[in-house]
Amino acid sequence: MRILQMSNFILNICKITFTQIVLVGLFPSESLSGNAANAIDHFTPEKIKALGQFRTQVKNILYVDYQHTDIYLIRWLQARNLDSNRAKEMLVKNLNWRKENNIDDIRNDKDMHRLHKKFPFTTNLRAKDGSPVGEYQLPRWDLRKIMIAGKREMMARYAAYYQETMFQLTLQLNQTNYIFLMDSNGLNTRQHICLTCLPFYLDFVISYENNYPNLARPIIVVNSPRIFEGVLQIVRPVLSPSTRETLKIFGSNKAEYQLFLLDIFEPNQLPKRLGGTSQNI
Repeated sequence: MRILQMSNFILNICKITFTQIVLVGLFPSESLSGNAANAIDHFTPEKIKALGQFRTQVKNILYVDYQHTDIYLIRWLQARNLDSNRAKEMLVKNLNWRKENNIDDIRNDKDMHRLHKKFPFTTNLRAKDGSPVGEYQLPRWDLRKIMIAGKREMMARYAAYYQETMFQLTLQLNQTNYIFLMDSNGLNTRQHICLTCLPFYLDFVISYENNYPNLARPIIVVNSPRIFEGVLQIVRPVLSPSTRETLKIFGSNKAEYQLFLLDIFEPNQLPKRLGGTSQNI
């Protein structure tokens, strides 16, 4: 898979640096601006013009109704700074990827269903504006065990399963974006931040940037230990500027991230562990 090849290239560059960072345990403090607005930027005259050109270029290669919508097409344009030729190249690669990996039917893949039991995520949360939420607790995922077992390609497919699940949910709910929410409370270095685990994070991010650009807004990580910033250092080279703008990382200061989350969610749409009132999530 092209995604795995790209991940390997980046890992070879970063591996020594990451090892040094983990051993020392020191990271520069990173405060990336969060964007709680859950919508694609407003359509400007420039975007409308580019969208018309892009639609003409790609209309004959689109094969599902949703692919003809403005909100779907504009994502590819924004990912390539409104350059319709580069956006078409990106979209063609995505459509080929979908066919080669049977992504249209991935939600029916029994292997993915089995993985979901071991690496769970929930989709029942809703933001105040109705946006769906893909929420998971990373410490419940034993990444090291499955990566050592040689299941990297399967986990890369599982990353696509997660992203496609959230993408289809946004379509069902008539929303433009979903909210990515990860709780890192209890994360440990051996299971989640080992060198063996790093390819999963890269595969996940590269798959997202190549195939679901601008879909997750905002991207929220809470209870992030300082050591997890090492992972961020590895994936930063493949994060687009728009993704970085939506990224919000919080440490263990519950008062701080609770204030941010409650601006996006009603209390009954957050579990108690994140400052909400729900006992059923």
